[in-house]
Amino acid sequence: MYLKKGFKILSLILASIIIFYFFYYSLFQEKKFNPKVMIGSQMPNLQSKTLYKNKVLSLSNIVSNEKFIVNIFASWCAPCKIEHPVLMQLKNSKIKIIGINYKDNQKNAKLFLGIASSLFLIFSILGEIYKGSIRIKPFNLPRLLSHMGVGIFFLSIFLNSYYSYTKDFEIKINETKSFDNLSLKFVDHSISKIENYLEMKTKFEIRSGKEVFNLEPSVRKYFQPNQITSETSIKPTFFSNYYLAINFPDSQSIILGARYYYNYLIHGIWLGLLLIIFGGFLSVFKKRI
Repeated sequence: MYLKKGFKILSLILASIIIFYFFYYSLFQEKKFNPKVMIGSQMPNLQSKTLYKNKVLSLSNIVSNEKFIVNIFASWCAPCKIEHPVLMQLKNSKIKIIGINYKDNQKNAKLFLGIASSLFLIFSILGEIYKGSIRIKPFNLPRLLSHMGVGIFFLSIFLNSYYSYTKDFEIKINETKSFDNLSLKFVDHSISKIENYLEMKTKFEIRSGKEVFNLEPSVRKYFQPNQITSETSIKPTFFSNYYLAINFPDSQSIILGARYYYNYLIHGIWLGLLLIIFGGFLSVFKKRI
């Protein structure tokens, strides 16, 4: 029994040594392909679909007789995030950058590009403000405000498109609907007749992660003309807004149709727009002075 156990251990050790030697030896093997031989060669006319418009383009459609850089990137690639500011500086130096997204989710790739470009613009502006504050270099306040607004605006749009979501559902009184880390409970409702319309008021208890709050949407059904209008219930927070809207149920139905919205970083979009407008206003006012 002990011999069998010792033999198994010895076999495992020998197998580990062989595997280690194989990988160690392969590190120092001369590669069959040497990228140096490609220097000075003709660039192949690469062809692919564009990330945003899904349109097929080739290199010949984008560049002609000019210097350009082909950069292969992915949202999961850590070095790609580090090199992005350098690529942006090269782009600002009028060098064309052609990006090829490799083995990536299209939505993640768009978010990566949006966030990286927006943050580069924001931190560039903060750097200029810092240099101006210590009198290294004077800065143009209207331009910096407008550019900061553009950076915040696009950063908020990309994050909003990625993290915002909508849920359509049907629900009964006292029923709870759950979606991932979100639950909505139909707590109460009342229907009252007011002159030319019926008004239905509702109360929902929302649990989103650790947050618990109530939303109270309502809906009106007019008799003349025959139409339905709804009043969306909104809960604003610092980073996001929560919305809930309902439909008026049929007279014989006890099921209510509803739509829940989660709108992430909507305030950042408005802040970016305000900074752009304010910077433009200061620029016009400065020229008149």
